[in-house]
Amino acid sequence: MSFAGNVTDDPELRHTEAGIARAMFRVAVSGRREQEASFFTVVVWRDQAEHVAESLSKGSRVVVVGRLQQRSWTAEDGSARSTVEIVAEELGPSLTGAPWWRHLSRVPANSRCRRVIASKPGLDEG
Repeated sequence: MSFAGNVTDDPELRHTEAGIARAMFRVAVSGRREQEASFFTVVVWRDQAEHVAESLSKGSRVVVVGRLQQRSWTAEDGSARSTVEIVAEELGPSLTGAPWWRHLSRVPANSRCRRVIASKPGLDEG
């Protein structure tokens, strides 16, 4: 499945016991004016998770391509719980409304992405 929307909170980066990076964030996808927004939880693994944590923040417009995954578990109170998430295979900035460099203001200043862009003359202009 694929969709575009706005990140609702800064991505949360965690690592498994084996040291594998996992980032999670939610994306709000607006329908037509009469429709309410839909919210999707997106899960990203490994290097891409690190990139997401450095590059995306609340309000970022993003395009997600991934697959649906259902998880089930038993809560502390003994009740059965489940959720459906999107496991991202590809992610990128949405260019709707502005060229890519206009979105840089949302990239954290201390991120590797910003440092690389700042080191390339002309890329941070616009």
